[in-house]
Amino acid sequence: MKVAIVLPSGHFFDTPCVPNLAKCLAEKGFKVDLFTAKNLATPTGKLEHPDISIRWFPITLNKSKETIIWLIAGFFFWFGKFLIMNRYDYVIACGIRSLFVVGFLSLIFRFKYIYHSLEIYSGKQFTSLKGRIFKKCESYFNKRAVFCIIQDEKRAQILRRLNSLKGQPIMIFPNSPLITKNNQCEVTTSVMNCDINKKFNIPEGKILILYSGSLSDDWSGCRKIIESTRYFSENWILFLQARTEIKETFITADLETFIKENKVIYSLKPLSEEEYNELVDRISVGLAWYESEDENIKYVGLSSGKISMYLLHGKPIIVNRIPMYDEICDMYKCGIVIDKTEEIPKALDKIIDKYETYSTGAYIAYEDLFNIEKYCSTISEFMK
Repeated sequence: MKVAIVLPSGHFFDTPCVPNLAKCLAEKGFKVDLFTAKNLATPTGKLEHPDISIRWFPITLNKSKETIIWLIAGFFFWFGKFLIMNRYDYVIACGIRSLFVVGFLSLIFRFKYIYHSLEIYSGKQFTSLKGRIFKKCESYFNKRAVFCIIQDEKRAQILRRLNSLKGQPIMIFPNSPLITKNNQCEVTTSVMNCDINKKFNIPEGKILILYSGSLSDDWSGCRKIIESTRYFSENWILFLQARTEIKETFITADLETFIKENKVIYSLKPLSEEEYNELVDRISVGLAWYESEDENIKYVGLSSGKISMYLLHGKPIIVNRIPMYDEICDMYKCGIVIDKTEEIPKALDKIIDKYETYSTGAYIAYEDLFNIEKYCSTISEFMK
């Protein structure tokens, strides 16, 4: 069977559930044509499989914040040309941009498509006339899909409610890392033999605490996390890793002070998938923060790329009290849930004191929640 996967964005390798889905389907015997774009402001990576053909959008992007309408229009005509020449058993629309592109094209070419929901769209911003039209279109095209794919059961419930889905099947596929664990780098707090230490001049003997992802968004809690380093032990250091390239204006006078005191290291540019794997392998604890009433953020669940990466590498997590993770951390003993960033130092003390227990819990949590093989089998069987 032949499948087209469409992602009208350059955020390809930092949305690992998309290349993961392509790889899973190819390994299950599908021929996959993957349509996406290159963006110089996002991470690079590799996706190599004899049954996957990547079709790159003819224009390379260079800003992390992409022009949505332009990309939708561009992909509509670009992918439309391929539909004239190729017949696909299924087209998978990844994200809302793709749903509009694929949905409109399906009215012309009459093909079956699947909606892979990457974000949940709800809230006050959709109560205006423009927002209501957006939601009507999303709901209409979502209902016409053969089935949906989303990251976990709670997000599936929300999608079903928002888009008035009734009998339509929804398959689960978490946002797990694309690259499997790289064992080239031995990880201890005393012996450091990784290139990542040299690249960022990480002081010898430091225990590295990582916050990666959206550094500048208010919901990320990044500024408050930086402030909490005032109370870090002398051998702890916070590493801030941007998901996509951000401006130097992020570096404030307060942050400069913490940097000079060897409390904070930062990277405002994305790392390649290989470098990011090495960085996460080097750290001891991973931080995640989702402070918002927006359902897409509050119910991040198994769509959290940073948490899945931390757990893959056996790194205990510290996360704010959000649905799902208060239960996960308690069930697997893979980390600690806190209510305020001021509690980070005490949580770190607790994790370091029983590190092996928390690390083992992280590995088990990953296998139970984020290992994509069982999810892929369900999806591929449904499509055959």
